[in-house]
Amino acid sequence: MIEKITDYENKGGESLRNLVNEESVIINHVIIEPGQSFPAHVTEHEVHIIIIKGEISISLGNQDAHEYKAGKMISLPNGIVSGISNPSKNTAELFVVKSIVR
Repeated sequence: MIEKITDYENKGGESLRNLVNEESVIINHVIIEPGQSFPAHVTEHEVHIIIIKGEISISLGNQDAHEYKAGKMISLPNGIVSGISNPSKNTAELFVVKSIVR
């Protein structure tokens, strides 16, 4: 079998599961429960967030936080301070794809 198959279904209550960690790309499957947040941090790569369920709030640099719902993809530049939270009453589910530029 040439292809690699990865199951990303959240069966164990994990909030962050690393699906791919290769030289050129990292892909994480992320679950954010209502009221949960990930602390602000500096992005080390170009980041693409694909929201597949619920909604999230993202703060970037000095600007006010913006809310995004399922069906959106948000691309963040390398080196920006970002924080993600779930302000809603529903669980949010997303993929975070990091393009590794060396």
